[in-house]
Amino acid sequence: MIDTVVGALLPVVVTLLFGALAGWLHDADQKVATALNMVVLHYALPAALFVGTVSTPRDTLLQQWPLALVLLAGMAVPFAGTCLVMRHVLHRSLGVAALRAMGYGLPAIPFTGIPILSPLLGQQAVIVVAVGACVINIVIVPATLLLIELDGNKGGDGAPGVLSVLGKALLQPIVVAPVVGLVAVFSGLKVPSLALDGFRLLASSVGGVSLFASGLVLQGQKPALSWPASLLTFARNMLIPGITFVALRALGVNGGLVKASVLALALPAGPMQITLAMRYEADKQEQASYLLFSSLLSVLTIALFIVLFG
Repeated sequence: MIDTVVGALLPVVVTLLFGALAGWLHDADQKVATALNMVVLHYALPAALFVGTVSTPRDTLLQQWPLALVLLAGMAVPFAGTCLVMRHVLHRSLGVAALRAMGYGLPAIPFTGIPILSPLLGQQAVIVVAVGACVINIVIVPATLLLIELDGNKGGDGAPGVLSVLGKALLQPIVVAPVVGLVAVFSGLKVPSLALDGFRLLASSVGGVSLFASGLVLQGQKPALSWPASLLTFARNMLIPGITFVALRALGVNGGLVKASVLALALPAGPMQITLAMRYEADKQEQASYLLFSSLLSVLTIALFIVLFG
């Protein structure tokens, strides 16, 4: 079992370390990391989300509404709670509160879901990643972008200013791509396989490029053990999937739904938080530290949840 978990997570850690090595050898710097992150955010990830969504049959998506509901609750509730605490109790800026809330509530489903979950869930991993990516990019990402844009747009007054920021957030490629994919699926529009093949090469680069860029950020930001990073790591890796496991069992839910949702929520933090932190120049060191610690700890935590499933 531990071999399966390590084998699934080892590419994540190794790619991060190669990025850090490139930074240490001065082969690349933070400007390169920023450029790579923009490639992922604006091109590679939208391509991957579009292909993943339109490649999933409509009946399959309709049958996954319980999984979508569990994943939505497992991400949106922690996101909202953390944002409120960061903003109104710890008095952080709205942008920092949104980034840390995203780190707390967002597992790396679109980035590392396939390589990590496939050895654990088999063919079901593709469906879990497709559903999780839709939840993330239709709900969590727009909410995060909206809060960050509002923080940087304090001069905007009243409803017109909010609507302008909301429109800007909703028009981001990582939001538009899965929505277009869902519209195509549910309208019955058949996208030719040849057209999808044109996106696949770029889409396949998401995990490697984003993690390599995150490694560059790790080297530049010098991760440090701090209480925010430690708390986020514990919450992301243990608390959220643990509460989900207990809640589903208490409700009498068993079988594949519990296993799929808990393992998806137990995935380590993804590089999207660092990508946004670099784009908006906020909370970069904390997000880099959190990404590193979450990736390392996930070897133990995912193994623990597999033991719980017998």
